[in-house]
Amino acid sequence: MDTNIEAILKSVYDHEERIKKLEQLLIQSSGGINDPIISQKKLSLRELMRKVKYSTSVEKTLLVGYYLEFYEKYKSFNTDDIKRAFNMAKEPMLSNTLAFINQNIKNGNIMESKDIKDERKAYTLTASGEDLIKKLISEPETQKKATVSRSSPKKKLSGGTGAKATLAKLMDGDFFTQPRTINDIIEHCKHNLARSFKANGFSGKLANMVRSGELTRKKNKDEQYEYNKP
Repeated sequence: MDTNIEAILKSVYDHEERIKKLEQLLIQSSGGINDPIISQKKLSLRELMRKVKYSTSVEKTLLVGYYLEFYEKYKSFNTDDIKRAFNMAKEPMLSNTLAFINQNIKNGNIMESKDIKDERKAYTLTASGEDLIKKLISEPETQKKATVSRSSPKKKLSGGTGAKATLAKLMDGDFFTQPRTINDIIEHCKHNLARSFKANGFSGKLANMVRSGELTRKKNKDEQYEYNKP
């Protein structure tokens, strides 16, 4: 009796070992062993959806197909498989699953499989479809780095070349010791500072300088304002 039990236990153990080896071979043949996500603890579809930054329902459909193939080890999937996956993930059902699959086929990310599942057409991801999802999986970390970079903007250089900075520079010198029109300012900047401006670039700033008392102004015989230091 004991001999029979030992033989049965050994048979069960050998069977389990063969199953493990077959599973490893399947993962290697599907390329999953090189997938950074597969090598980690298995995620649920809901967790994967939270992790990946997809932007359209077409990409979302492709992601579910990817999950079924790489996590659930489906050889292929059909529309019912996609719908069941959405239901298990407690995600809102797509309005037209087949339409989104067909759009992925058009984009070259999904192709029809030779398999027939439950009397329905079956599909599988193409190599480009797999690459797209892997890219989407890796994007959140890239975006995080970009956000950190944007949060530390470069310090603006002092001494700009805009109209306001140019007027400040002219005020520091003796340019406004005699009356100047806006046209005089534009011509001076063009020939002496190699900077081009339009009249409306100076008009508002000059008016502010008049109000603050930095400059005074009065009209000349041509009815143009002339600006100079008080």
